[in-house]
Amino acid sequence: MADVQIRIRDLIKRYGKIDALKGFTFETSGDWGCLGVLGRNGAGKTTLLRALVGMLPFDSGILEVEVDGKKWSHADPRTTVFIAERQTLAESLTGWQHLRVYEGLNALIDVAVDADLRMKLIEGFGLEEHLDKPVSKMSKGTRRKVELVAAVSSEVPLVVADELAEGVDVPSMYAFEKVIREGVAGGKHFIVSSHNVGFLSEACDVLAVVDEGRCVDTFRLTRGESNIKERVLAAFGCFSEDQTEEIKSKG
Repeated sequence: MADVQIRIRDLIKRYGKIDALKGFTFETSGDWGCLGVLGRNGAGKTTLLRALVGMLPFDSGILEVEVDGKKWSHADPRTTVFIAERQTLAESLTGWQHLRVYEGLNALIDVAVDADLRMKLIEGFGLEEHLDKPVSKMSKGTRRKVELVAAVSSEVPLVVADELAEGVDVPSMYAFEKVIREGVAGGKHFIVSSHNVGFLSEACDVLAVVDEGRCVDTFRLTRGESNIKERVLAAFGCFSEDQTEEIKSKG
């Protein structure tokens, strides 16, 4: 299992006069499997993830991705796959054609695909009857499953997904949580953004709360914890200072 660590210091990204990231600071530590990036719409989640995977230059700050001791200025495509917020599947291709195209692109950068894992994921998602259809005939949830199959079956240590559960039904959300947990157990790392605290609390073991371009709280998650919602609301400034300190003291 690869050791993956993320270090971000004072990251700033501007769009004209608008600061999307305002000195964003965050760092993983020790053994982690899935990092959830939680924030309301417009908080800076997409900007952060696009900068992390090298798709978006930032104005200042430090961003380091370290994989087994080797440091990169962003997540290298040989170590990372990215699932964008807006689906990127070609409408005219079938699901199978998309998976083969993805496999071919991986081969260009010497990234292998685990064919056995891919079939296991296809069967687990119940995708067999859908993969011969063109993408234009698929539901949003089915399209998202195809993207997740392509990403997770790539033999890289890190999967980054922006708003993975946006617009999908509850059974699909549950299936995504299961795939993430199994992927972590198999040695992969995930970074997943969402504004759905329920989804992230089930899928992730570390949560970073983002608001107005900053990381306003970070904490480890234990499945079944009762005060996650309170901790998140406190991070968003919904309670008094004394109440916030009391909530944080509970862990």
